[in-house]
Amino acid sequence: MAMTAQGRVSVTQMNRKRIFNLIFNKKKTSRQGIAYSLGLSLPTVNQHLDYLFKAKLIREDGYLESQTVGRKAVAISINPEARIALGIDITQNHISIVAVDMCGQVRATYHERYKFADQDACYRHLIGQVNQLIEENGWPREIILGIGVSLPAIITNNGTIVEYGLLVDSPEDFLNVFAKYCDLPCRLYNDANAGGFSEIYSHRNIKRMIYLSLCHSIGGAIIEDNQIVPGDNWIGGEFGHMTLVPNGLMCHCGKHGCANAYCSPDILAAHAGDDLQAFFRRLREKDPECERVFDAYLEYLAVLIHNIHTCFDCEVVIGGSLSQYADRYIDRLRKIVNDKDNFKKDSANYLRASFYPNNASFIGAALFFMEEFIQSI
Repeated sequence: MAMTAQGRVSVTQMNRKRIFNLIFNKKKTSRQGIAYSLGLSLPTVNQHLDYLFKAKLIREDGYLESQTVGRKAVAISINPEARIALGIDITQNHISIVAVDMCGQVRATYHERYKFADQDACYRHLIGQVNQLIEENGWPREIILGIGVSLPAIITNNGTIVEYGLLVDSPEDFLNVFAKYCDLPCRLYNDANAGGFSEIYSHRNIKRMIYLSLCHSIGGAIIEDNQIVPGDNWIGGEFGHMTLVPNGLMCHCGKHGCANAYCSPDILAAHAGDDLQAFFRRLREKDPECERVFDAYLEYLAVLIHNIHTCFDCEVVIGGSLSQYADRYIDRLRKIVNDKDNFKKDSANYLRASFYPNNASFIGAALFFMEEFIQSI
C-alpha cells in the first residue's frame, strides 16, 4: 500500500527527532555514528542534518577521536544558544531570573532581594529586569522561547490559576495579569514541580523519583516515567504539610506539626542572622550552637525522608536552597535515614542532591519551554 503524504511527513519528523535526540543525549557524535546507532542510511542522515544545520540547531564541533587508523570524524553537537528560555522564581522576599540554553546550561542569572506584590510597579519592575537581562546578553528576541514563572503555590487548571498560595502576594489570575506586561509567551508553575522537571530534563530516563524541595517552604514533585504527577487536586508532593510532629510547632498554613515547621532551611538561617550561607560557614567552624541546631534539624529531615521513601520506594532527590550544601553532609544524612529504616537494603543510597543546586525551580520553569520546543523539531 502506498504511503500517504501525511505518513511520509510523520516518518520524516520522527527520524529528524530521533537524530536530534541522539545528538542531544550523546553530546557529540558523527554522521556515521548516527547512521549506525539509528539504523538509517547515510543519505537519510545527511538530509536531516542539512535541515538541522540550516535551522542552526546543530553545529560542527571539532573532531572525534578515531579508534582506528584514518581520518577523524567531524563531531556534531547541539548549538546551545540556538534557543534561550527564561525562568523566574518569586519567593517571599526575593525574585530570581535565569536564562538557559538548549543543553540546559545556565547562561545568565539575576537575583534581587525584593518583596513582590500584586501591584503595577512590581510587575513593571520584574519585566524590566527580564528585558535588561536579554539586552545585556545580546539575544535576539526571536530566539527567546518564553518565560516560565515559578511560585510557591498550588497551581491548577493546567498552570493558569493560583489555587492556594500564602507566601507570595499573587492573584488567582496571576498568569493573565503577568501576560499583560510581557510580550513573550509565559506560563506558571509550582516551584517544586518546576524543580522536579529540571531533573527530568537533565536525566531524560527517570522511571520513578521524588524531588524534595527544601526552601522557605517545603514542597515536592512526584515523577513517574519522565512526567510530573500532580495528583487529583494538584497537591501531589506537598510534603511540607505532612504532619511530622502531632500538635507540634505552628506552620505558616496555621496547622500544627507540619514538616515545614521543622525542615525548612529558614530554621537554620534564623540562627545566623537569617543568612543560610553564614550558618553553614559557622557550622564548618564547629560553632556549638549551630552544631546542636543542625543535629536536631537532620533528625527531623531524616524522619521526613524515611516516610517519603517508605511510601514511594524510589530515589529521593534533595533540591531547593539546602541542596547547595547537601553534598558535604549527604553521607551523614544517609546514615541517620538508614538507622530509621526497617529494611536497610542500600544504606539510603537512594538519597542524593539535585543536579541543579539551589536554582532548580526557575531553571525547571524555563526548561518546560525548551522541552516543548525540542519535541516540536
